[in-house]
Amino acid sequence: ETINSHVSRLFKSSGRHSLVAATKRLFERPPTNDVMPSNITEYVNALSPLCGDAIAVRDQNTAYNLYCQGLPTARFEPQSQRLLGKIPDPICLVRLQPLIGATKNSYQQCPACEEERLKEYAFNFAHRREGLDLACICPLHGMPYRAVGEQLLLLEQQFKNPPTLRQVKLGQNFARELDYCLSTPAAESKYHKDQVAEQIKQLI
Repeated sequence: ETINSHVSRLFKSSGRHSLVAATKRLFERPPTNDVMPSNITEYVNALSPLCGDAIAVRDQNTAYNLYCQGLPTARFEPQSQRLLGKIPDPICLVRLQPLIGATKNSYQQCPACEEERLKEYAFNFAHRREGLDLACICPLHGMPYRAVGEQLLLLEQQFKNPPTLRQVKLGQNFARELDYCLSTPAAESKYHKDQVAEQIKQLI
C-alpha cells in the first residue's frame, strides 16, 4: 500500500476524506508523489504502531528499487535520503521521460485486485504497482486498470478503445517486469544498468 493511500484510509475512518487535509495535519505539508514520497521518517514517527521502520517502508511501500535500476550503486544512498528525509531537491534522481498522457494524476486499480482486497481485508487500498507511470494492465489478472477518484478526460471518454488481446498480453508482461523491479533490490536486479551493460557487452 502506498503512504498516501494509508493516510487517506486512516482519515476516512474518522469521517475526513481529504488527503491534502490529512497530510497537512500530520506532516504540515501537502501530499507528495504517490510511489516516491518524501519524508518517510516523519510518517513512520507519526504512525509507528501501524507500519514498519523507515527502511522497510521505503522498500515495501515505494518504488525505490524500481527507480534505482538506472542509477549507479553510489547513488542509491542519495536517492534513499530523498525518500527518508525532506530535501529541497527533486525526489527522484532518475526517471523515464514521460510520454504524452503516460503519467497519472490519480491512481488506477485492477477491478479483480479490488475485489480480492475487499474479501481478504474488508477494505480497499492503492497498491504501489498501480501508481506507476506507463503501467496500464494488472500483472496478476491481465485486466486493464480503471481510473479511480477522478472522471476520465472527455477525449478519452470519446476515443479510448479497449485494448486488443495482444496489447493486453504485452501490457501484462511489461507490468510483471515492473513488479519484479519493485520487489527486487536494485543491486541484485537483472535490469540494473550495470547488469544490462554487461549483457550487451557479451552480445558484441
